[in-house]
Amino acid sequence: MASAYYYRLPMKYLQLLRLQGLLCLPLATLVLSLVSLQTPANSPSSQPIDITLHICFFVQLVSTLANIDSDMIGTAIMLGVLLIGNLQIPGAIIRIMLSSFGLANLQHNKYEEKKLLGSMDAFYVLTLCQGTLYIVACICDLFSFFLRRSLARQSGLRGKRGARAVDLYYHCAYLKCMETGILTAGKEISLTSFAIESLSSGSRKKQLAGVLIVDSLLQQREELVSRIACSSKAVSSLSNMLGWTDAQDREIRLLAARVTAKLAAGLRVAAIPGMLQLVSSLLDAEDQLARGLNSAKDAGDDKSPGSAGIKPRRHDSYVSQHWQRMKERWTVPAEPPLTHQDSFPVLGMLILEKLASDPDNCAEIGRATDLISKISGFISYTSSSRAQQKAVVCSSLNLVRRLAITGGKVGALLRQELWEDPFLLDNLAGILEDSRSSIKAWEPAMDIIAKLALAEDARKEIGSNKLIIFKLMHAFLGRYGPTNMHYSQPLRLAAGEALGNLAIENTANCLIILEEPGYKLIKDLKDMLWHDKYRYVAATLLQNLCAHSRDKMQSLDAYEHLSCALPVVVENIMAVEGKQMETLIGLASQICNIIPECVVHSLESHLGVSAFVKKMVNALHANKKPSPEYPRMRRVIVELTISIIESHPCYTTIFIEGGMMEALSKIESIPSKVERYRIFLGNAGAVLESGLPLPNMVSRAKGLFDSATRTPELIIGHRLFIDDISLCCCNETYGTEAIFNQLGKKVESLR
Repeated sequence: MASAYYYRLPMKYLQLLRLQGLLCLPLATLVLSLVSLQTPANSPSSQPIDITLHICFFVQLVSTLANIDSDMIGTAIMLGVLLIGNLQIPGAIIRIMLSSFGLANLQHNKYEEKKLLGSMDAFYVLTLCQGTLYIVACICDLFSFFLRRSLARQSGLRGKRGARAVDLYYHCAYLKCMETGILTAGKEISLTSFAIESLSSGSRKKQLAGVLIVDSLLQQREELVSRIACSSKAVSSLSNMLGWTDAQDREIRLLAARVTAKLAAGLRVAAIPGMLQLVSSLLDAEDQLARGLNSAKDAGDDKSPGSAGIKPRRHDSYVSQHWQRMKERWTVPAEPPLTHQDSFPVLGMLILEKLASDPDNCAEIGRATDLISKISGFISYTSSSRAQQKAVVCSSLNLVRRLAITGGKVGALLRQELWEDPFLLDNLAGILEDSRSSIKAWEPAMDIIAKLALAEDARKEIGSNKLIIFKLMHAFLGRYGPTNMHYSQPLRLAAGEALGNLAIENTANCLIILEEPGYKLIKDLKDMLWHDKYRYVAATLLQNLCAHSRDKMQSLDAYEHLSCALPVVVENIMAVEGKQMETLIGLASQICNIIPECVVHSLESHLGVSAFVKKMVNALHANKKPSPEYPRMRRVIVELTISIIESHPCYTTIFIEGGMMEALSKIESIPSKVERYRIFLGNAGAVLESGLPLPNMVSRAKGLFDSATRTPELIIGHRLFIDDISLCCCNETYGTEAIFNQLGKKVESLR
């Protein structure tokens, strides 16, 4: 009966059905191709779809060659394929078929009224157009896959999560367009706007997509940091995500921590209530380390065929291999595996380190209950997992170093709280001693020791730990490895600064440093004065050693090295400014106090006393207002002047003619509180000056000038005096005692 009805159909309708049948198989093949491109190669549905696609290719080829009528086969395959994932397509096809059938039969019905016939015509045409437009829209939606994947690649999104995030953005943008109208201006929603708005959404799915997109975009566009930081809702939502401790929220919490770490430098803790407590909760998530890495492994196994590089199977045909390469090109790259840097404690300390770049945030960190002790507790090796523990230790060291170098009163309070932690010093010593530690961990540990040593009590206790002194000396002067090379410059500078600070106003520490076996300390420091990179730390340490361990240096026969170092010091004083100049003048003053006879040779043989005096006078005039960067500049110049005039009053005329008396008088009239300190961190003094007040030193220097001018016979004969002493200093056969004897004889002869 069906066949009889089939043959009674009008010829036009039969031709239409035949045309539809001929188009079914190619259309089904096209749809399958698009679905195959959207399906990852390792997806459960990937292989069935690819097999069906190959069958369609084969049927199309056979039907073409054998001229087989494939209408019904094509229709069945097409309906089956189109039912995959989208029921709108079969619904649209039914509309088209029914409207086509109605239009074909409309000319043979029994309706004779023209109005009714026109209405039926219009109805079927509208239904046909509606179904056709549905199919066109669905086909366009299938082809939008290429644009969505291209957007995901351009935005740096990876893996299934990245593809789903872009699909969600596409869906939201589509709904927005449907609500406002296609032609409405200014209603477009960008990917960035969608991500920021999604952070404060009530849907976990949208929040995950938003934080994933923001994390990816921040790696490419740093200007987004300020835009996101200005959104109080977005920042508040991100900080709240840090406290989500449920296992199902681990993924979004990790992404939120990564995004917050990138934003932290521009955030203010006071504006985000409870933020420090939420960040502190990341430090408590120690059990998340292993689980995070296990999920990373799973993520690495769940690879999309993009970044991992899909390798065609060995026995695949050329067409199949080519198709796999096309899929690789149009799929989103796989997510990179998580590392130990993505663990919650490491990210938490990274957030705190970025926050600590602002002094107000540092004050909040210092006031947070038990936060600093919790941070310092990570500075130890407690796990057998070397890579995991190394990441945690290094991040905690970097954070503590950032807190220790903070300037101002806030920094002083932070250093005091760090020092009061009973475990910190032991943990730092353990890091320097542990064989699992790397040079990367030594450097921040030594920086922390250097800053803590600015406090007098800390200097004493650190100096009593011989292990720390040994490790500092080894890093500063020692060698390592088969090539017997020195350590890296940053590490040596950190160790040198720590030793220099430990030697400040502490005779016991100076003796411990000098007595450390295996090093020729004074000789090595003298050699470092020739190198611009190490000159400052070497001069600082040598100055403190000369000031507080003169007798010990004499027993070590250090005078020869000091006499050789003085010409280098004097020469560099003329070439540098600022902090280096202050340190070198202070070192020259200490050497003059120890070996006064060497001053003559150094000044006369290299540059002349007049030029040297002019340099110091100009420095006094330039420092009428002492700088916190080098607060001792005027003091060390006065000290050096006193040392030279006391040992060689014959230079008095040159100093007076160079304007030193006028410069000293100005110092008396312009005292400064800055000069009460020898080291500043920020705008707060860190180490008090222990010597005589500067006005008293100026009075002493002026008194020496007055006393010298009342003995003109010494000034008249200063040229002959200088020549004789210079000759003595240049003669290697003369020892220190011989030089002093020569000096005494010359003074007696002049009188």
